[in-house]
Amino acid sequence: MPDHLLAVTGASGALGRLVVDRLLALVPAARVLAVVRDPATVADLAERGVGVRRGDYDRPETLDFTGVERLLLISSPVLDDGTRARQHRAVIAAAEDARLLVYTSFLGADRDAGAHHDTEAALRERPHTILRNPFYTDAFVQTGAELTSGTGGRGLNTATRADLAAAAAAVLVAAAGHEGRAYDLTGPLWTFPAVAAALHVAHREQAPAGPMGYLHGLAAAGRLERQTGDLELLLGRAPTGAVEAFRAARR
Repeated sequence: MPDHLLAVTGASGALGRLVVDRLLALVPAARVLAVVRDPATVADLAERGVGVRRGDYDRPETLDFTGVERLLLISSPVLDDGTRARQHRAVIAAAEDARLLVYTSFLGADRDAGAHHDTEAALRERPHTILRNPFYTDAFVQTGAELTSGTGGRGLNTATRADLAAAAAAVLVAAAGHEGRAYDLTGPLWTFPAVAAALHVAHREQAPAGPMGYLHGLAAAGRLERQTGDLELLLGRAPTGAVEAFRAARR
């Protein structure tokens, strides 16, 4: 396997898979390294010529980034802040020879305490790029005969997982220009009533149960209306809108 590798941790996850797919459209497969807990889950990537290494955030001895020039650290799915921050620090320490560390953070992490904030702080002494992702549009998509929401008609700045993956891949392959930068990524502002109208379906105000109810509550409080042009800048095009995402799911 050559040096100057572009490595993606968590490459078997939904976001990681999309990043690897996008990288394969941009660079030779031999330059791409998928780092996963269980290599068997990405056997298809190995068949396509992608390098595969076992790497477990909870087992630092398994983290081998030899030959890696640029590394995308996809944040751990663990919700406990202490555990998540420890896992991220293990990856950062293991990637000591990488020329650039790219991290999928979250909008507001520069202000709000937590694992993302702590990880951003740990990256300050290293060549890095921070991608502060919003919530995924994909999580809000509904395919029923009517749309329901508990957002009070307020806007959502979500972005599709595919667009965020494309942005991450663009940063990884760029020769220069992103080091030391932090990007606050948002999609086009949208509302459930407007999407329902575009799809010619009814909309009913009804908050969902469970975790999605919490997210709809954030939107209703106006917490998801911040807008920047950073995602469009990285993509080189307008981000995918919610109407397009809803339509694609319905197809």
